[in-house]
Amino acid sequence: MLTSKALTAAVLTVLTGQAVAANSHRHLHRAEIAKRAMHTDWVTVHQTVYVTAGHVPQPTAVAEADAPQQVPQEAVSQAPQAEDKAVAENPVVPEAPVVSQAPAVAPVVAPAPTTTLATLVKPAPIVEISASIDLPSVPEPSKEPETPSGGSGSGSGVSGKRGIAYNDPNMANTFAQSCESCSWAYSWGSTAGSLDKNIQYIPMLWGDSSPHTDHWDQNCRSALDAGSPAILSFNEPDHAEQANISPAQAAASHAKLINPYAGQALIGSPGVTNSGDPGQGLEWLQSFMDACKAQDGGCAIDFCAIHWYSEAQYADTLFEHIEKAHEICDNKPIWLTEFAPLGSDADKEDFMKTVIPKLDAIEYLDAYSYFMVSEGNLMSTASSLSSVGSLYASVA
Repeated sequence: MLTSKALTAAVLTVLTGQAVAANSHRHLHRAEIAKRAMHTDWVTVHQTVYVTAGHVPQPTAVAEADAPQQVPQEAVSQAPQAEDKAVAENPVVPEAPVVSQAPAVAPVVAPAPTTTLATLVKPAPIVEISASIDLPSVPEPSKEPETPSGGSGSGSGVSGKRGIAYNDPNMANTFAQSCESCSWAYSWGSTAGSLDKNIQYIPMLWGDSSPHTDHWDQNCRSALDAGSPAILSFNEPDHAEQANISPAQAAASHAKLINPYAGQALIGSPGVTNSGDPGQGLEWLQSFMDACKAQDGGCAIDFCAIHWYSEAQYADTLFEHIEKAHEICDNKPIWLTEFAPLGSDADKEDFMKTVIPKLDAIEYLDAYSYFMVSEGNLMSTASSLSSVGSLYASVA
């Protein structure tokens, strides 16, 4: 039988543990609230941006309107053909997120402080060839293409790891002129707009419903024909304010809409947040991978895409997040398509100097892109880089 003193000590231990857990959970959700304070402007396209202190759910949202280009908070949609270019060149950029104090516990933090959105360009339609012409047979693309060996330049598709996430192609071009290491870009959509041709454009199917799917095949084929080496799947399907798709539905939609391009380009998994909430982040990714194994024919996945947002002081959780995602993805390469620290400019600058070299050193991390090329983030104005942007463009 426990003595009264022992019983009291046991009760205090339990209560203390509950208090710490409650405080950590509550802190992680302050960022969610801050993030929800941000709203997305739709230009035939939607996007939502949020920031969560210590536990920031990653907002990346864009809607493709008529073959659009998606835009973040101040989103811009890129319509196919004439509309695509008009919208892409006059995008609205998301506002910088407001961050609350750091969480008591450094968890795998939830999604981005700001939201991602954009539109990508895809390859042109296939041209039929007369049966009378004697041409070599082309093997049908397999639904489960071989996994690239990993490491930028060794089967990753892109010529360098560092990329550009953008809504305004003109601003992306300006940034690229100062970033010799930036070799690829994406816009949360399926059309590139007026992005410079020497930058490898990566199309994305933001969600599995209209208007995202309306021009997907046409835009995707155009992008591939133009040289796009990879395809990005759904944007933050684990986030209620983004694509918001269950793992089972995502597996079925991915197989239907993206599997047909297997073998023609490297294919990424849906991009998930670093939220630690049940059913989100890497837990969602694990459920998706399991659902793909149960899917007839499986899902064509060459690499897994992830996002990360948190206070700069929790930079170590970024690398834990990448490593865990690599394991869940059956040890396939990882693309960090959105990431950014929360804090002062000085905090962000220190983060950049410390983190970028480490990201370049991870062999199985094939690509990464900071959130994002827009005023208030990597740009101070439409024509000049911010201090953080200058570091992202130059740190080796």
